[in-house]
Amino acid sequence: MSAQMANTDEEFDGVEAQVAASMEGNGVTEAEARHLVELQDAQVFFAEEVGGQYSDTVGGFSLDVHTGTLHVRVTPGFANKAEVDAIAAKHGIDITYDEAPWSIAELDAVASAVNAEFGTEGVAATPDYETSTMLVSAPDQATADRVEAQVSALSQNLTDRGTTGSSSITISFTIEDLTDMPSDVCFTDRDQCDLPSDWESP
Repeated sequence: MSAQMANTDEEFDGVEAQVAASMEGNGVTEAEARHLVELQDAQVFFAEEVGGQYSDTVGGFSLDVHTGTLHVRVTPGFANKAEVDAIAAKHGIDITYDEAPWSIAELDAVASAVNAEFGTEGVAATPDYETSTMLVSAPDQATADRVEAQVSALSQNLTDRGTTGSSSITISFTIEDLTDMPSDVCFTDRDQCDLPSDWESP
């Protein structure tokens, strides 16, 4: 078998694996799954380009797995439809528009502020651009309450500046204390860790 044929076989196997994963993960037909796989790279490039250029008024992207249409989430201040339509045409994908309460830039700014303020306390905030919400892990409920108060205040500042009409970014909390978990070095060099004598790595 030539190297070119081997590479072709590997690419085919990779596509088939993606099709199977799409069918299992999204509950779509094989034809729909193949369509999704064919569009995947173009949609990623489109989202990176549009999200980078228009992060102040674009809130994120979500995919209709049955039609392959990419939903572009935009804030009320969005004024670049012609430009975004042209980018979609360049990448050969179908898009539609939905309203979003917060932009990518706003979600990123709030997440950065939360991580700067509470990162040393075991808090991690990550924007969810598909839902315009914030995913936050916190070590306890008291800390989560403080984070929620800060996010509310930051959201109000954005609203006061007229950048959005929503009152506060919605937060999805996970309460998880990570302070007692061993660091990665414990799995490679036990002498670098302060572990109980009876502790065993998984």
